[in-house]
Amino acid sequence: MIDTPAHALESLVEPVNRYIQDPIAKQIVGFLKNTPVTPNQVTYFSVLMGFASGYAFSFASSTFLVLGGILLEITLVLDCVDGQLARAKGMASEWGRLIDGIAGYFAYLAVVVGLIKGFPEYESVLKIIAGLIILRAISYDYCKQSLGTLILHGYDGMEREIKYIRQKIKAKMSWVLV
Repeated sequence: MIDTPAHALESLVEPVNRYIQDPIAKQIVGFLKNTPVTPNQVTYFSVLMGFASGYAFSFASSTFLVLGGILLEITLVLDCVDGQLARAKGMASEWGRLIDGIAGYFAYLAVVVGLIKGFPEYESVLKIIAGLIILRAISYDYCKQSLGTLILHGYDGMEREIKYIRQKIKAKMSWVLV
């Protein structure tokens, strides 16, 4: 049996996201879609939870490690909520997508800093692992975007997006070249 494009796209979503975080996020979006809460507010709150997670990890006790893990999971669920809420409210934007992406890295960095503070004897190893995870996340996002648009629309979305961003930067920076 040949997968339909929508079904093929589902396989690009990480299993933890697909089976745990996304269903919880859908419930939250159902509650928030008729409130004044904006997707960007959810993004900012997500970063705050990421910072709280990192802070909890910095104490390195079993209680705070569990708390840090719970706060990290809340951060990851909220990362799903903001995009779903933006689509549900018709508020999806380039800016929102940008801050969502950057916010995730700030939250992740806070967690890594918290772990390094809590476990200084593993600082070098944690930095290496963090670097590898960041590279993996960037590669995954790139491939997901490329394959997603290729499956749905027949073109590489990342290639088009990179060209579009370069044009915008060039237009904004043209005054520098004068």
